[in-house]
Amino acid sequence: MRSPRLRATAVALAILTIPSAIGVAGARQGTVPPPTPVPPDGEPSPFVTSLSTPSSPATRPQIATGSAILADLDSGQVLFQKASDLSRPIASVTKIMTALLVLERADLSDVTTVQDDATFLSDQAGLSALGLRPGERVKVRDLLYALVLQSANDAAIVLAEHVSGTEVRFEAAMNARARQLGMSDTRFRSSNGLDDRGYSSARDLVTLTRAVYATQPGFGRIAATRFWEIPSPNGRPRSVQNRNVLLWLYPGAFGVKTGYTARAGFCVVAAAQRDGRRLIAVVLGSAGEPFSDAAALMDYGFAAFTRQRIVEEGEEAGTVTLPG
Repeated sequence: MRSPRLRATAVALAILTIPSAIGVAGARQGTVPPPTPVPPDGEPSPFVTSLSTPSSPATRPQIATGSAILADLDSGQVLFQKASDLSRPIASVTKIMTALLVLERADLSDVTTVQDDATFLSDQAGLSALGLRPGERVKVRDLLYALVLQSANDAAIVLAEHVSGTEVRFEAAMNARARQLGMSDTRFRSSNGLDDRGYSSARDLVTLTRAVYATQPGFGRIAATRFWEIPSPNGRPRSVQNRNVLLWLYPGAFGVKTGYTARAGFCVVAAAQRDGRRLIAVVLGSAGEPFSDAAALMDYGFAAFTRQRIVEEGEEAGTVTLPG
């Protein structure tokens, strides 16, 4: 029999639960409330100026509808989940994958020409769009800001055609990338998420978001931006505002993407950092604004869990008896 000593080859981390008391719902006002945005005509507005969260941050959140998950953005460790593997429509949250592919395959300084088929969305009431016109020349960087901040659907199509030539080929690339990432509960059917035949799960969206933050620092800069100005053919800049109000209302928030269709409900993928820890919360299929649920999840993660060092690299961890 052999009883070799085991040595840790890397620093091991554990998440430990802290006891919490039951709290009641309360409203929290951000120190810098966002200006009241004016959504496109006919589109329900998810914008809020305060968040309703449990008075005790360590209280386990009660997510009434849809799916939700809370995870450590760096390690991927799941801290909370509700129906996290359920496939469901995700609306404009789709655009996280669109942004990932564009960042992987195009240069931000590239200039692309808007084609006719991308502009039909520009004039449709109730749809978020940048108002692009046929023949207009736009930088990929500006289109990405419009995509992530304002959720511009016409920008998504222009980017898809710039990267893959056609929307159909870009859709195939989205699904191929999802398979590479192991997103087994996901199927993309468009670059902008308007086609609700596409679907994903809360867990898969954690996988996608971790991938884009790990490999594309440019995405993080875009998703954390509150406002961006984009040149227009008439010389007046177009101003786009981030629809993720957590950037104003939640301390430490730095991303990432919102979405809404009647079938998908209100959706948000949110991320925040405190004391060197980065958490990601996903809320899908909410009947009302999803930001309070996302804030409650992240409050819970920051208050109820702490990261503890178990062993140092090279430290003896103990002995084990092996047969033979």
